[in-house]
Amino acid sequence: NKLLESTHQRICDFFVQKDDTKTIAEQDRIKNRLLLWPRGGLKSSTSVVDCVQWILNFPDIRILVMTSNDDLAVGFVGEIKSHFTLHPDDPSPMNIFWPEYCVDGNDVESGFEFICPIWKAKGIKRREPTVTATTVMTAMSGFHYEVEKIDDAVSNNNSESEIQCRRTTKVLNINKKMLRAWGYQDKIGTRYQDWDDYGTELEKNVGDMTTWHDGPCVEVMENRSTATKILIGRAIVIKPERLVELE
Repeated sequence: NKLLESTHQRICDFFVQKDDTKTIAEQDRIKNRLLLWPRGGLKSSTSVVDCVQWILNFPDIRILVMTSNDDLAVGFVGEIKSHFTLHPDDPSPMNIFWPEYCVDGNDVESGFEFICPIWKAKGIKRREPTVTATTVMTAMSGFHYEVEKIDDAVSNNNSESEIQCRRTTKVLNINKKMLRAWGYQDKIGTRYQDWDDYGTELEKNVGDMTTWHDGPCVEVMENRSTATKILIGRAIVIKPERLVELE
């Protein structure tokens, strides 16, 4: 009940709009997304719902979630699992409409992964589960994914200095090689420093670009040159006339 159309529809529209009559590669020409949103704005919870939609439409999907620490990684996967958990005494809408996707609360993998039961039933062996969660500094070479969720990978611990920020950006760039050539990467977070990875992404945002405002505190950019879309929501924006007074 904290997700309101007036505030969160723009975030829902920002993510890939799924169409299961098309392949995963054909879902959207925009392959890179950057969502910068204030803390407590339910950006990660909305991203979890986006992961659930990917799984419902494409049970064979492989999603990599990268966060700044283990607790966040486990929490993200746990939230995804919660949507697919069976509740015999009080069935959820997921249990009612998509029971084949649901699992018993005790029938789950480790805290860092989730396997869609429809995919699991096929018995096809592969290295990657449906959802894998890890930290930004973990080596993941040799794995392949269709979707990467880089969620709160920038934290106060890894952005205390410019050197730390550059190192985080370097690792994220290396880990993007695990993404299929046509895959989708969503970076989601709140900025800490001008030179953090989000700032680096904004610096690279040049080319054939359209920018528009969706309200006084929300800015949207679509870069056709780099197949990138950026949504920035600011908690506070000082009115121009007030800024003049303050100066």
